Amino acid sequence: MKHGKLLGLLAAIVVTVPTAAYAQSGYVSKDVNLRAGPAREYPSLAILRAGVSISVLGCLTGYQWCDVLAGPNRGWVYAGNIVYPYQGSNVPVITYGAALGLGIVAFSVGHYWDSHYRARPWYGQRQQWIERPHGRFVPEGHRPPPPHAPGFRPGDHRPPAPQAPVVRPGDHRPPQPHAPAARPGDHRPPPAAPAARPGDHRAPRDQGQPSR
Repeated sequence: MKHGKLLGLLAAIVVTVPTAAYAQSGYVSKDVNLRAGPAREYPSLAILRAGVSISVLGCLTGYQWCDVLAGPNRGWVYAGNIVYPYQGSNVPVITYGAALGLGIVAFSVGHYWDSHYRARPWYGQRQQWIERPHGRFVPEGHRPPPPHAPGFRPGDHRPPAPQAPVVRPGDHRPPQPHAPAARPGDHRPPPAAPAARPGDHRAPRDQGQPSR
């Protein structure tokens, strides 16, 4: 009986040693959800408060999400919210994962949930989660921008049509009559004074008395 217990204890040690050996400690930089998979749509197991220490067991290729231990719970945290002390500063795992030496792990809903979530109320939906396509991660609190108006295409811009002037009461006056247009031959110079003829010029008469 004692021999069987000893073998069981040794087996448990063999199983847990790799996880403990490769786990590295970091902490979360803000309040985040610990999720049942590496995407925002997976169920939330707990809310981890900013500054909580966690053990990182490994990350997906690209260091977008990491498999972590947080107290009694095991799940996934977005790597942009996990930081490590590194060379005198705190750095995010999402950009420093390789430099920190964090291991790469894979994820399978069926295997992972069977190992850790059998007692969870949503474990009965396991098959639906296996078959469900998971989209790209959207950080907590992020909202997509509103749809934009149709994009500009060359030739789409046209200047606005000219608008008619606003007519106000009293502003309307009938158009002024135009002068008749000049036609060829219509212009005649003013008549000239009659030309002087020889003998036509007479000196003015002397109004005084003739000299004596």
